Amino acid sequence: MRNRLEIAKRLLKDDGVIFVSLDDKEAHYCKVLMDEIFKRENFIADICHKARASVSNDKIISPSHNHILLFAKHERKVFKNKHKFGIKKELKGFNLSDKNGNYKLVPVDGPGGASKGNPYYEFLGIKNYWRFSKSTMQEMYDDGLIVKNSKTLSQKYYESKAKLSKQTVTTWWDNGYLTSSATSQLKELMGDKIFNNPKNIDLLKLICELWTENNDIILDYHAGSGTTAHAVLELNKKDDGNRKFITIEQMDYINTVTVPRVQKVMEKENIDDSFIYFELAKWNEKAKEEI
Repeated sequence: MRNRLEIAKRLLKDDGVIFVSLDDKEAHYCKVLMDEIFKRENFIADICHKARASVSNDKIISPSHNHILLFAKHERKVFKNKHKFGIKKELKGFNLSDKNGNYKLVPVDGPGGASKGNPYYEFLGIKNYWRFSKSTMQEMYDDGLIVKNSKTLSQKYYESKAKLSKQTVTTWWDNGYLTSSATSQLKELMGDKIFNNPKNIDLLKLICELWTENNDIILDYHAGSGTTAHAVLELNKKDDGNRKFITIEQMDYINTVTVPRVQKVMEKENIDDSFIYFELAKWNEKAKEEI
């Protein structure tokens, strides 16, 4: 894995990230290796996702999760834009409206009080610990964003603003990412069971959504059955995106599984686009010289 990870780091943008999925037999060895290559300060998280629901009675402890090691090329550059790292928020409760659009009321009081460093002062006749300084509160009030209701204050949070922000995720993913579901999904698409233990499409869509935007390039150099390409195509269709993917696979099933899968997904989703498929020449050094 060393040479592959070293090259992967070179290929990453300065604010790029890499996800590596492994079971618990190999994850910790890979973490040490990636600490060396990417440096420990660029480690972001060890995500655990539930990959199996059934119980193996032939085991001392039945495994149910896999690890996803998440590293950045430069963690501080990712942290600087951490408001962009996450998934789209569920837009619920925006049942009030004014000339600026739909909104809902959210608190402006400072939870934790003095222990969290929240300022204490009186505003509109109410003394409390607040989330914002008094000058900021005054600006918000002047802009019509502060609402007084009985003995409480709230602020208007607009749906248009919520659409631009993302929701932070945790390191525990246990909802709908089972390998058994992925096997069924692939069989339904291809008409037969043609690949053992593919990655779950929803898992890859979540990974792609976390830190990618339009025109970003997503590289999967262990393409397998082509789940990453599938995920990018569906995610683009969902949010009218234009992400690009590059997948690499050295096994022969790329001709019977990976490429046909991409073609079927494009047909299914009515994607009027194309992708380019290259096969590396057998004697690639000689071929490179001739080219």
